[in-house]
Amino acid sequence: MKQSLMNLIRKLGLLEEADYVKFLLSSLNYFFRNRKFKVDNPDIVLPPHFMLFESFGKMDYASYYEKGKESADDILELLEKHHTLENINLLEWGCGPVRILRHIPEILADKNLSVYGSDYNPETIKWDKASFKNINFSKNELLPPLEYDDNFFEVIYCISVFTHLDEETELKWFNEIVRVLKPGGIFLLSIHGESSKDRLSEEEKKIFDEHGCVIRSNVTEGKRSFTSYNSEKFMRERMLKDVKILEFIPGKKNEQDIWIVRK
Repeated sequence: MKQSLMNLIRKLGLLEEADYVKFLLSSLNYFFRNRKFKVDNPDIVLPPHFMLFESFGKMDYASYYEKGKESADDILELLEKHHTLENINLLEWGCGPVRILRHIPEILADKNLSVYGSDYNPETIKWDKASFKNINFSKNELLPPLEYDDNFFEVIYCISVFTHLDEETELKWFNEIVRVLKPGGIFLLSIHGESSKDRLSEEEKKIFDEHGCVIRSNVTEGKRSFTSYNSEKFMRERMLKDVKILEFIPGKKNEQDIWIVRK
């Protein structure tokens, strides 16, 4: 029932308005919890309200901060299986208001690495630059390129970025990531895969099985409510065909798949 309602809202072109209503309701729901978190943690810098919601999906300060730290630990553990994290350039592409990236300089304080973040939202990057002086930030556009030279990074990761791009845009960005990645460098990315098929209509499931990529649009590309779904076959035969796949971690129910590749 919920999915049918969302499909109707999408067809009517009202998703961004519905998302804003969800933001307001979430703000009310977490009001007292958030107030307590701010009192207990006065030194933790938090992004503006809607910026946080747009990147995280709910207005829960504690979860934004604590889950961000957990995600950073998990991502770094996966990356370190395949590449040293010492004396490298590391990029989070699509860093948003640094829910994950903010923790990395502290976690890897003894590794002597340079940490970078890139995002297409000008307001987000402006806030990032003002709030975290120990990270190098740059703004990109919805389409490539990045401002970095060829073969600049040893390690790049992105979480839930391809999930908000059109098929053609996905492929262009993957090629751009490969351009700025050093030979032997690794890239970790997440996508909506098989475990997310329950969200799709029967027609969309057929497209997913036959073509491998389903795009839910009727909203601005790059926004949280613009969603894409990629099958394992699509990833192996189209997006990742020119790189070495190091690890594929299928998501559990409604979790995103993780892919780690080497240039």
